[in-house]
Amino acid sequence: IRGPLHLLNLAPAPLEDGLPVQRLTAELDWAAGQLKLGGLLITLPGKGQVSGALDWSPVAGSAGGQARGRFTLKEVDPAQLSRHARSLRIGGSLALGAEAQAQRFALDLQAEKMQLIARGAHRQQTLYVEQAQLKAFDAEADLSGTLGLAGGQAFTLQGRVARFNPRVFLKEVPEGALFASFSAEGGLKPAPTGRFSLSLSPSRFAGYSLEGQAQARFTPQRLFDADIDVS
Repeated sequence: IRGPLHLLNLAPAPLEDGLPVQRLTAELDWAAGQLKLGGLLITLPGKGQVSGALDWSPVAGSAGGQARGRFTLKEVDPAQLSRHARSLRIGGSLALGAEAQAQRFALDLQAEKMQLIARGAHRQQTLYVEQAQLKAFDAEADLSGTLGLAGGQAFTLQGRVARFNPRVFLKEVPEGALFASFSAEGGLKPAPTGRFSLSLSPSRFAGYSLEGQAQARFTPQRLFDADIDVS
């Protein structure tokens, strides 16, 4: 089976309300049990586009087979995808690979004076972010962690930030310049609970100077077993 594939979404909407995709086109090639989508183009609201190719082939003894995809992003605007995101113009590359044992990803995204490089995998119902490096203007962050995708959705997170201004990403958050290392672990279901620790070097947030240490257990309603020394 060979021919063009065209899908049109008549009501694209932010992720909170629906699917933020306007159109998908590709050249479909299904032969000898192998599927190829060449010339793939996904059109997003605004001027955003994702282009690339996706291949799938069967593997003996595996129900899922194996897949490979490479994609290029151009002028993707997060504000068009979610009402909570700031407006940016994101470009870069995304590579995906999937086999029976694991699915892997690697991305390199740029937006104005920002860059995100990350790699990780999904296996045995757990998402692993093996390494993530973010540079935003003069800020830097290094992150790694895990997220369970079943049961209580157990998570771990560790990293550090330098000269980090959260307002760059979330418009409701005050200005800041944070220098810190941190770790957290817990679960997201039935409600987020866990433990965190934070070591804050001299920083600024919402017009205040901050420095110190903090650790505590948390639930959505409160902190407990807290040991906080921040001034």
